[in-house]
Amino acid sequence: MRINRRQACVSSLMAFSSLAISSALPGLGCGLIQKAAEPDILSSLAFGSCNKQEMLTKHWPIIKDKNAQGWLWMGDAIYADGTFPKVREREYQRVLEDKGYQSLVTKSFIMGTWDDHDYAANDSGVEYAEKIDTQKVFLDFIGEPLDSVRRTQLGIYTSKEIGKIENQVQFIMLDMRYFKEKAGTSADPMGAAQWGWLEAEVKKTGPALKVLVSSIQCLTDFTGKDTWACYPEAQARLMTVLASSPVPIIILSGDRHLTETAQRKIS
Repeated sequence: MRINRRQACVSSLMAFSSLAISSALPGLGCGLIQKAAEPDILSSLAFGSCNKQEMLTKHWPIIKDKNAQGWLWMGDAIYADGTFPKVREREYQRVLEDKGYQSLVTKSFIMGTWDDHDYAANDSGVEYAEKIDTQKVFLDFIGEPLDSVRRTQLGIYTSKEIGKIENQVQFIMLDMRYFKEKAGTSADPMGAAQWGWLEAEVKKTGPALKVLVSSIQCLTDFTGKDTWACYPEAQARLMTVLASSPVPIIILSGDRHLTETAQRKIS
């Protein structure tokens, strides 16, 4: 599908795809997961959310066969509601030790953000008391470098450019849990620091395309689930921020156990 300059597209997928860890599988807590090399030209990408870690994982070999160069976790890599960080660590280890998962992770770079079930509990946000410990466990799981700013900042939002400059794709990954207030017209799901960071990242020049990853739906008007529509003023602000991008933006979101493609003209 062709994406016009000021349009945003969103896919909400009940999904799964390729990651990247070493065959030695160093495990959680060391932050030394070896990732696949990032491509000079990004031509294929897999992404997903809502991974029930206790279920049979037949999806991993299927994704491996698609030869995706990268895999994006868009939230809920595990379901561990109401558990302590050490319990979450064990559940992440279950994913890392999955043979199908291991068979594809050496071929795809990985980036990721969390959602409610791998952060704390259903629809959880800023009130969660153990967010700092949970942040470390999640970053260990995705193999975040030990010297990454994500290890010391509040929240796991991040941005990264993949590919050579003429074909570069910028990935902007939001943290929709760490700062999220209770839903309301004027409530804020992202926090002041993350808003300032996002505005700067969207305006950056150089990349040919930007991909924004939100663990909750951005474009929908539906408020029956935890979506940006539950924060109407923030949702309007997000659209204004995205309109400032010098290149097209694709939005990918997780959370919902369905597949949807949508677009909205934002200027």
